[in-house]
Amino acid sequence: MKPEMSLDKEPSAASLLKQEIALAKLLERMPENVQNSFTEEQLSYLKHSLGARQWGNHAVYLRSTVKFFRYRYF
Repeated sequence: MKPEMSLDKEPSAASLLKQEIALAKLLERMPENVQNSFTEEQLSYLKHSLGARQWGNHAVYLRSTVKFFRYRYF
């Protein structure tokens, strides 16, 4: 007789959000009870806020310097 296979529940949206790298790094700096207190909506807004801070890799990188006396400024 074949044992019945249990249907695994799909991971919740909150648990999927917690797996995002930037969000996971933020959450790991918090106490566990605080990490678990966020709602799905709050986690999505945190992810959105963190995403706005990240710089992308651009194909062209331009940076010039200005020399002022002995110092150089970018």
